Amino acid sequence: MATETTTERAYKVDRNGFPLEPCTRCGGLGYLDAYRHVLNGICAKCSGRKYTFPRGKAAEIAETFYAELSAAKVCTPTASVVFAADGTWTTKVGVQAGDQIRQHGDKTAEWLTVASVRDTRRIVGEAWVCNRLSSLRLETVVTFTDGTSRTMWGNLWSRRLDVAAWSARRDEAAASARTAYESTLARRAKRR
Repeated sequence: MATETTTERAYKVDRNGFPLEPCTRCGGLGYLDAYRHVLNGICAKCSGRKYTFPRGKAAEIAETFYAELSAAKVCTPTASVVFAADGTWTTKVGVQAGDQIRQHGDKTAEWLTVASVRDTRRIVGEAWVCNRLSSLRLETVVTFTDGTSRTMWGNLWSRRLDVAAWSARRDEAAASARTAYESTLARRAKRR
């Protein structure tokens, strides 16, 4: 954990540069002695990490970035049809030609480059929300550049990310989160 310095005070940042504050529930200890009978007292708010994202815009920026990063790393290669409330529908494809993927959780497997994706229009899953069909998952045939192909039914795969693009995105998001947090600190200092 690094430390950033402002004119008012120093604050901690996580490994990607997003600002952190000591957890307000455990006071930055990581555990609550009164709850040692529940998960050995590990604080549920910070999960024992002692720090959380500060409330407000800075936390919103950090949480959005991490959610997008997580969604980009893990994919389901199957295509799906998503129905809107007005009856229209769109087809979403889980992977595209050029993506590099491997079986999720298997860190020893080699990365396979997707050459083409084709859905067979065979339904292998459906989702209902409030007694209304919201999406269908379709069987998808993914062909790789090494000539092999696999039929996908919805299992998880890991996607290799473009490191340069995600680093630039991370730096931009972290800088705007730090700016938002510093303005919050300035407002807090004025109130005192």
